[in-house]
Amino acid sequence: MGRPGRPKKIIIPLSGPEEEEEMPSTPKSKRKSPTKAKTPSPKKRRSLPNTALPQRTQQPVESETPFERARKILHVSAVPEYLPCRENETSQILSYVQEAIKEKNGTCIYISGTPGTGKTASVREIIRVLQGKVDTKDLNRFKFTEINALKLSDPLKTYCALWESLSEEKVTADHANSLLEEYFKSSASKNEPWVVFIDELDMLVANQSLMYNLFNWPNVPNSRLILIAVANTMDLPERMTHKKISSRIGLTRINFTTYNHQQLIKILESRLEGIETFEKDAIEFAARKVSAFSGDARRALDICRRAVEILESNLCKTSDSGVSTSTTPKKQVTIAIVDKAIKEMLNSPSVTFVRRASLHQKLFLWSIIETQRQKGADETEFREVVLHHETLCMIHDIEKPPYSDLFAICSFLCNCAAIFAQDGRRDIYRRIRLNCVSEDDIILALKQDSIFKNIVK
Repeated sequence: MGRPGRPKKIIIPLSGPEEEEEMPSTPKSKRKSPTKAKTPSPKKRRSLPNTALPQRTQQPVESETPFERARKILHVSAVPEYLPCRENETSQILSYVQEAIKEKNGTCIYISGTPGTGKTASVREIIRVLQGKVDTKDLNRFKFTEINALKLSDPLKTYCALWESLSEEKVTADHANSLLEEYFKSSASKNEPWVVFIDELDMLVANQSLMYNLFNWPNVPNSRLILIAVANTMDLPERMTHKKISSRIGLTRINFTTYNHQQLIKILESRLEGIETFEKDAIEFAARKVSAFSGDARRALDICRRAVEILESNLCKTSDSGVSTSTTPKKQVTIAIVDKAIKEMLNSPSVTFVRRASLHQKLFLWSIIETQRQKGADETEFREVVLHHETLCMIHDIEKPPYSDLFAICSFLCNCAAIFAQDGRRDIYRRIRLNCVSEDDIILALKQDSIFKNIVK
């Protein structure tokens, strides 16, 4: 494979991340002088009765058309009245967190599952319910902090974010770590329980010391820290070099399995309840298509939302052209419209970019995904990707490219914003991760390539 020339940068537009709900600010607690305390071994957890989440009620805006309501409720950032197909998981989490707040005990809850399985939405709904109970005097007051590790420039910034949330003071990472250590060992932590929700925990696993502290602090006497950690990797605890981390995460572990087509149908129907914009067969068609390649509920919502937009556009064109009512399109989304929306998704700029990539560029992207899965992290090193790439070539009888070509491929994908590579390093230990091309986009594109039928899992 020849060295590619310097490419022209392309912009790969993707749907943005879910909009985060703004959580109410919490009162700061004054620090008192620390007292020495030993860290005991984790206590055995007794079984708790599951607590169901109450449904929220939403009144539709009278001026909205059915299409506007459908587009609004199908947006990935829209908060539904309740979270279907996750009743068991949410009731377990709610019971554990509520019990810890009542008893004023520290605890760790590890939640795993692939993207789009409702982990983040479930935790936020649980916090909303708990804060509602505080307002009605049915639960003790508690502090709440949410951190998305994906948005941190460095894992150590976690210390800064935690301390700033607690004290409203901005300090360096090392100083914040020291202050937090002092806080959890002092009588100051005997105040309100502190619920900390860390999303995308996978991004922090490279720093073992940080991971140890996060999962150790809830076990410090009087810390009253309730840690809710969410990650995409189910076996992340087993990958930790610190055995104590694994034992602490193992206290409470809840896995969110991938949605099947029946669950996706239920999710879509619950969102569209009372809105007659979809034929039943169209919803089932969308659910089956999505469950076949990812099981990501967000992808199903995006497809159905786009289908509504296509239907609206068709109706507007018909109205503007003055076509007779006998040939007017149906005012419901059909299988054909959903199929068109899916084909648009398959031809999106990011999927098209991967589909048009060279064989070894595709192998390189797939190797990034595979090595990230193996490590249980959202980033990997160039040398690990190269090793996996060469292994794939050997297994599937593909000519192995020279090392220089793989460096060039990495630079090309980085220049195109398809991947992100660590600045200032050009060696084999350079850290890389996916950027503007998602794992789903890569899988969608590769499944259309006959060479990758036996490679992509």
